[in-house]
Amino acid sequence: MPDNLERTLMKMHLAVIPCVAVGVFTCVAELHGGSPIVGTAGPDSTLHAPGLKPDERIQVLVLASPHLNQQIPADALRDGLNELLDALGRYQPDLIAVESLPGDLIESYERLTPTYDEVLQAFASELLAAGKAARQTARLDRRGASERVEVLLASFEGKRGNSISSAERKQAALLLAAAYDLPSAAMQWSYLPAEQRVASGEVPSEVAEALTRTLASQNEVTAVGIALGARMKLERLHGVDDQSDALFQLRSGEKMMNELSQSPELAKLKESMLMKELPKRIQKHIAEGDFLGLYRWMNTSAYASADVDAQWHIFHRTRLASGLDRRRAGLWEVRNLRIAANIRAATAEAKAKRALVIIGASHKPFLDAYLGAMMDIAVVDAESVLAR
Repeated sequence: MPDNLERTLMKMHLAVIPCVAVGVFTCVAELHGGSPIVGTAGPDSTLHAPGLKPDERIQVLVLASPHLNQQIPADALRDGLNELLDALGRYQPDLIAVESLPGDLIESYERLTPTYDEVLQAFASELLAAGKAARQTARLDRRGASERVEVLLASFEGKRGNSISSAERKQAALLLAAAYDLPSAAMQWSYLPAEQRVASGEVPSEVAEALTRTLASQNEVTAVGIALGARMKLERLHGVDDQSDALFQLRSGEKMMNELSQSPELAKLKESMLMKELPKRIQKHIAEGDFLGLYRWMNTSAYASADVDAQWHIFHRTRLASGLDRRRAGLWEVRNLRIAANIRAATAEAKAKRALVIIGASHKPFLDAYLGAMMDIAVVDAESVLAR
């Protein structure tokens, strides 16, 4: 959960217990995990296109990730992800999707002011500021910037990386920021020599500083997504997140937590395997510098099963009089269905063959299930990709 959202929730008195989160409970929801264990369609799925062999369908690997900037000390993480990046590099993704909001969704939230103002402040405050500054410099609205950058990035195809000029990289970074795609803008920024990653007439200070901060971040979007994208010589990342459940959290989270505090199921949660084992595992892997091992564990079916039961099946056992528990679980499914749709749109539009989705681990079992039922998708076993 972003720090600014945590402050927002605290301000609104939603953090009734230390575990309230954007998902369900911070102690678990920020440390999710998973594999296709909630009704994943098998190879005989009715929807699977019979004219395609399994290896002809679009390969999609959903990587369950901890939120690195919140759970792993920066000094421990430094250079510790190389083995993970090596494993993912062998998978050779031609599309990388990350847990950030798509630009068109952000724009739609802006239009629904004041309904989504707090959601935007929580999840996109820096992106909004950088986007505004970028649009002023580019003299384009978000849609115009998006159209212009598509043409520019298409012109990069087939070029060697060093044949793309610094001016083109800066223009791409500016336009992507103006289109509310800060992760991709930061990826373009990363291709510049360090001494050129500064404000200029082409890139205003607000944008340059935001891009530099993004590259310095220890979160998984940067530390895994951008780092791997640069290795694969990709030109962009794809934001696929959705915040369908955020308004529920802001408006009904406190009431739900007050009711949950009276349920014996909450006490059982605190004694669950996930709640007890996860902190131990994190400390173990930090001490050993084995972050590939941490990712391997968080991408097992055993982790997914424990996570789904602790975080989501609990809402089908609590039976709150208000019905907020069932509503909460339902909206979580809505969010993941929309993320799955965003992933499918990205893979279709980009004509991807191998996609990697880097996302908070509690999303993985749901996304594996939803994507696995699609006609032209083959869900890749993360454990096999991460095997040493």
